[in-house]
Amino acid sequence: PFAAMLYNSYDFVETLYNSLSVKGVIVLQLGEATEDYFRPAAQFTKESRRIALIDLLVDVGFEAMHLYEDGNCGFGGAWTFLVAFKKDGDDQAWYRTQAHVDVQIHKRMIRTKSGTHALEYFDGAVMQGYRNPHKIFESAFCRAEPTPYSCKTDRFRESVPLSDFEVKMSAVGDGSGRGVFAKVDIKQGTAISKKEAARSIHVPGSAMDLIERHRAQSADIQNAYGYIDGYGWGTHTFGGDEYFVEPSIMTFVNHGCNGTFNTLDWRSYENWVNGDEGAIVTEQNATVENYERSGKVYDICRDRHVAQEEKSYNVAGRDIKAGEEILCNYIFYDTIYQTALDLKSVCSGEDVGDITKAEVASKGVPSFEELA
Repeated sequence: PFAAMLYNSYDFVETLYNSLSVKGVIVLQLGEATEDYFRPAAQFTKESRRIALIDLLVDVGFEAMHLYEDGNCGFGGAWTFLVAFKKDGDDQAWYRTQAHVDVQIHKRMIRTKSGTHALEYFDGAVMQGYRNPHKIFESAFCRAEPTPYSCKTDRFRESVPLSDFEVKMSAVGDGSGRGVFAKVDIKQGTAISKKEAARSIHVPGSAMDLIERHRAQSADIQNAYGYIDGYGWGTHTFGGDEYFVEPSIMTFVNHGCNGTFNTLDWRSYENWVNGDEGAIVTEQNATVENYERSGKVYDICRDRHVAQEEKSYNVAGRDIKAGEEILCNYIFYDTIYQTALDLKSVCSGEDVGDITKAEVASKGVPSFEELA
């Protein structure tokens, strides 16, 4: 058929890409949504044409894609659509909360003369359904061969509970503040307080915007900002400069300079034990390329579990003795290369961490820069 030929044409898809503006977005219909929970991966069915189209979209330069379905299109059943963004990061609005979407609709929609709603089938709640693909799509996606990276799980790994750790003054060095120490021996490969890692506090970009705007007017808001910025890690997944913060004593775990950390996030650990020499990045060998977008442009599994991806947990990279301080790798606690440069300065003794700076300032002690 003509449509099949058209959507498998590199020249046609490239023309679509070039016709869009720099921040261009295109929506493509992919056909009727399936109701079969047990269907095989698209690569083994007639839906392989969808995969071919998605591959073409990636090849011509689209940097982010999301799949969704809608049952209000006037067809016999729900219909499937693909949204493709020219630039990674321009899809941040896709992750907005229900309240944020409803506020934007209220601000931007022109009022009808009759006073009825201008949109019949769309609001913030509907958008939440769009951004979370149906489980059927994820199941089929994860049956692909080879298994997509995001579909691999670690749910059966043994974990050391939070009660087997304690907080004391860190032994890392002067100005390192508090640290977390093991109260029991921990075997290599064991998860570190896995349950608590899944409960990380999420501060959305919209909330951070409000905190930034008002922190100069309130000591309480300033203290909240100091806690979030000092103990959290930054990301841009859901839109804007947002943060996640550990909710337990594990937030006091320090960075292990020069590769001395004894814990790794579980995905890096798995890659490392399987022979990937590039799985471990430190402040000493980090490059700008390490902070460029990683992972697939189109990933249904990640779309359904994006929050869990940000709340990853660590495992012991080697045997850890009782009384030993737990050290992790801060290298990707933010999404910019400046993180590596800042850590390098701290590890060389040229600077101190943000928490130490904040606590010194709160006591009226001269700053590190003033003493240097």
